[in-house]
Amino acid sequence: MYSQGNEIARSRIGNRFLIGTIGTIASSLSKPGGGSLPNQSLYVTLAKMARDTVSQANYATETYSDTISGDCGGSASLTLIIDDTTYAVTGSFTFSNYCTAGSTMSGSMTFTGSYNESTGEYSMTMTISGLSSESLGETFTMTGTIATTIGSTSSTMTMNLTAYSSTDLKVYKMENYTITISDYSTYYDMSFSGRFYDPDYGYITVSMPTAFRYSSGASTPSQGTMVMTGANNVTAKMTTTSSTQYTIEVDLNGDGDYTDTDESVGTFTWTEDSGGGGDGDGDGDAPT
Repeated sequence: MYSQGNEIARSRIGNRFLIGTIGTIASSLSKPGGGSLPNQSLYVTLAKMARDTVSQANYATETYSDTISGDCGGSASLTLIIDDTTYAVTGSFTFSNYCTAGSTMSGSMTFTGSYNESTGEYSMTMTISGLSSESLGETFTMTGTIATTIGSTSSTMTMNLTAYSSTDLKVYKMENYTITISDYSTYYDMSFSGRFYDPDYGYITVSMPTAFRYSSGASTPSQGTMVMTGANNVTAKMTTTSSTQYTIEVDLNGDGDYTDTDESVGTFTWTEDSGGGGDGDGDGDAPT
């Protein structure tokens, strides 16, 4: 018979892994160039599924499972196994034409992880094998791995993923694409690094000399610099100047100097489409 304290500990571990796993899925399965592959409501559905699985589990056993039906067809099943001695965790999600809010998923993913009870930190690696998502007439099939470490004040996620679009017959890729979040009492920092491959334009390497900083409750950063580097060391640099504005500078000849007269500099507001242009004064007007 397990003690009440051990059951509480195992319940906490199970919840952290399940919600952490689902959060990883929701944040990483994104359509190249923006937008979500699975509909955002999928996160809510799976989070409830995970919570119910752990809360209803018999803690005298090590295996938890649950299956739910999609609100517009299909099903999704979850299996989670926790070693109550080492706190090692293994599990899987399987989607069978699982449909919610007009988005349909099929395929599976597995995950393994470990939990450090003394520090409260856990690490997890997800393996995705042919997970497909169809929404608004577009279908992507994703394979690869996602490695996550989550601690009390910081988390890191590294993705090596390939996404094939059966709609336009193109392949997109993320290589060692890492997202790091550090949480402080009144703000948090977020940084990105890695390489993104586009079938039409080649690849860019993303780096951040300084992380984006968000005040508590803010939806836009107040500082931070992101640099995107392409062929021949051509770079584009985005610098946050305030919580409402940022600048974009381009080094077209790869000499590291963003002040050449033939190179462009623009100021934009966070409500603008950074790819849509402007007249450089941040008010969203068209160039003149």
